Amino acid sequence: MTDSQYPGPPPPLPQQPSSPSYPGFGAPPPPYLAQPSYPSQPPYASPPPYADQPPYGSSSWSAPPPPRKKRHTGLIVTATLVTVAAAAGVAGFIVWQNAAEATYEAAVEQLEAAQDNVVAANTAGTATIADAEARQLAADTIEQADTTGLFDATLAQSFTDSATALDTALAAAPEELTQPRSPGTMPALPWEREAEAAAITSRADDANDDIVAFDNDIELVANASTTLDSAAADFFGSVTTYSESLITANIAAKNETKVSFQRATSAVTQFTELNGSSAAAVTAYVDAATAVIASQQAELDEKAGPLLTSRLEVEQFARDLAPGIMLDFDWAPIVAGAGGGLSVGGTTHWWMDPGYATITLSDSVAELWGTQYDPMVRALVAHEVGHALTIRCGDMYDWSTQESIEQWATAWAIVNGYTGEGNGVSVYGEPPQSMLDAARGCS
Repeated sequence: MTDSQYPGPPPPLPQQPSSPSYPGFGAPPPPYLAQPSYPSQPPYASPPPYADQPPYGSSSWSAPPPPRKKRHTGLIVTATLVTVAAAAGVAGFIVWQNAAEATYEAAVEQLEAAQDNVVAANTAGTATIADAEARQLAADTIEQADTTGLFDATLAQSFTDSATALDTALAAAPEELTQPRSPGTMPALPWEREAEAAAITSRADDANDDIVAFDNDIELVANASTTLDSAAADFFGSVTTYSESLITANIAAKNETKVSFQRATSAVTQFTELNGSSAAAVTAYVDAATAVIASQQAELDEKAGPLLTSRLEVEQFARDLAPGIMLDFDWAPIVAGAGGGLSVGGTTHWWMDPGYATITLSDSVAELWGTQYDPMVRALVAHEVGHALTIRCGDMYDWSTQESIEQWATAWAIVNGYTGEGNGVSVYGEPPQSMLDAARGCS
């Protein structure tokens, strides 16, 4: 019987598939090829759990809510921040590492510069000290010689004082600087590099401070050397006046010794600084002066006796006739065959280089000196001086022959007012007018 009010029986409930986990159910049914559509229920491959089934008699049931997705945003942000922080830390470490390396290399460069400066300071200091020690040795050499009366006394004292000051400076001179220790291998970690860079910089700074102190001490030595050089130059320059005084005081010394002394004097005046060569020159000068003094004494001893005073007067007379000409005098009983009785004799030998002459006179010249025969004696001496003046006036006449030489000496005696018997006229005759004219131009 049908009733329009009666909806009919409800649809059959879905069957629970059999499962191997439930014995006796058998094999599972074949899958549904198509499921009936129910209002608001999507098709499904397997029924939902019985607990989720709608109440019996219901014409439909709701589909289970879709599963909710879990959100991990916080974890992702945290991981990102950690990654960024880690990257920033690595980058910062690299920057620190590079900066520490630059600091280390700059410190090494500063130390290497300090090491170069140490080498330069030691080189300059060694040279300065060596130079000062050479001056010290030269000063000691000079001070060992007896320079009394051969140099200006005030300048000699200044030289001695300066040498003493140099001795003091050298005694306080510093030892060579020690090189600062070189760095080893650069450390790996930045803080180690920075610490080692600070230590290297400290060594460089200490080395530079030592260089400043070293240079100051070396400068004291250099200044003392300069002062001694200046004192030495003044000291050397004073020999000219004192050498002339010594020659005058020892006029009777042999010409060879006087020439050597003059050359030694000239050598000393050429020096303007103190060194081994100038010290040797001073030593030679002192030795030459000693030789002149010894020669003077030897000549006086040789001429000693009752005729000494007359001999020295005759010699001085001759020197006055030819100022500047270096004359030696020898004496003998007979000269050129004359000397006995009232005869007088003389000879002259001259040397153009170095420019001196030796006049030999008979003892009778000294015996008749200052007597009534004095004009004859003076005329003879004037004749011999005329010969010696060939050194100065040899270009005024031809002295290639003995005759011309004697005419010159006779003419020179005549034109200078010595007309006595000994002037040479009685032996060599009257000289020609041309010779007289030439002789007037020689003095």
